[in-house]
Order: sequence, then structure tokens, then C-alpha cells
Amino acid sequence: MGLGGVWRKIKADRRILYLAITAISALVLLYVHVVQTWTIFNRFMALFILPSLIFLGFGLEKVLVFFRARFNLKESVALSVVCLLILASSLPKNLKPRETDKLVFKRIGELIAEREGNDREIMVATSQHSIRWVSFYANAKFQGAPCPEKNCDLEGMVGNSYEEFVENLRKRGIRYFLWEENHWPKLSAQYISSQNPGDFVRVGEWSHPDTGKLILFRVI
Repeated sequence: MGLGGVWRKIKADRRILYLAITAISALVLLYVHVVQTWTIFNRFMALFILPSLIFLGFGLEKVLVFFRARFNLKESVALSVVCLLILASSLPKNLKPRETDKLVFKRIGELIAEREGNDREIMVATSQHSIRWVSFYANAKFQGAPCPEKNCDLEGMVGNSYEEFVENLRKRGIRYFLWEENHWPKLSAQYISSQNPGDFVRVGEWSHPDTGKLILFRVI
């Protein structure tokens, strides 16, 4: 709707052309990124959304004109109606609880924080599927900004032997690791089934559809 008559507006104000070129370039860049990596995050869309807001404004302008002409409303009333319609269409989705299935990772992170306190960063190791959740809640009250993805290189951490695995845990200063049935290397299952009680101890056990069995260990 906001694109109707855009060429006329561009002729009247050349700044619109700059925003249009920026929006198109951002869209092409995002397309190339998706084709190259097959991943995209919502925040990347800001590259396209920000320069495109002017076209959204053009569309809202037409909606306001329609309401004023069709229902004989004052400009302030028409603007209020449009704002209410926008809120009514977007609020229900945003008010719903999101990713409630991730609560198990929140509980695990909070359990770690309760056991250790937050005087210093708590180094946690697990897969990239849950490291951000667990590390965030484990360090939620820590006065700093620890990187959550330092210890999700599971292949390198597990190594080729139990001794190498334990050495890697201690060398990296890892205090907890969350073993995931579906995402950890298969060799790690042998390590935890024949663990030395003097190396690490089991703290708790959970399950999740994406990860399978979850077992939290404290490195001694």
C-alpha cells in the first residue's frame, strides 16, 4: 500500500530514493546471507526494516485518508483508531508465553547459580542448542557479561579419551557441564557411565524433546 505513487514521491524528495536503494540493498544482502549460511535471526531484519519505515508511513497515511473519507472522522480520531487496530493485531501474539519448553534450561541455570552464587563467572559447558540459556541464568546476577559460547566446542572438549576430557574441563576452568543425549559426541556417553567419582559428580537429571536426556555434572 505504501508503494503506490512512490515514484511521484521520489521526484518530489530525492531522500526517499536513498532510503529505497538502502532497503533494496539490505534485502539483497539478507538473501545472499541466507543462501550462503542457511541461517537468519530476526535481528538481521532491522537492516531492511529501518530504511523501509518510510514506506510504512506512506501506507499509514493512505489508511488515515481512507478512514477520514469513509467514516467522516477527525484526523486525531482516525489516528487513534489505526493505533488501536495495530495494537489489537500485534499484542495477543506478544503477550503469549514464548518458548515455554525452554524452562528446563532456565531451571538448570538457576540451580547452578543457587549452588555457586554469583561472585565470579560460572563456566558452563554444553551444546550450542542450550548453552545460551543455561549460561545466561547461571550468571544472571554476575556483575559482568560473560560470553556464553566459549565452551560449546564439544568435539574438541571430549577429545579421544576420558583422561583428555577431564583435562580439558579443568584446563578451561569449567565448573559444570550439561550432558545432552542427542547432541554430545557418542564417546561422551562412555565417559559418564564409567566416570571417576573424583573427577565430577552428578547434580541432577532432566529431559527435553530436542535434547533427550539431560544430566548436569559438577566438576571437582
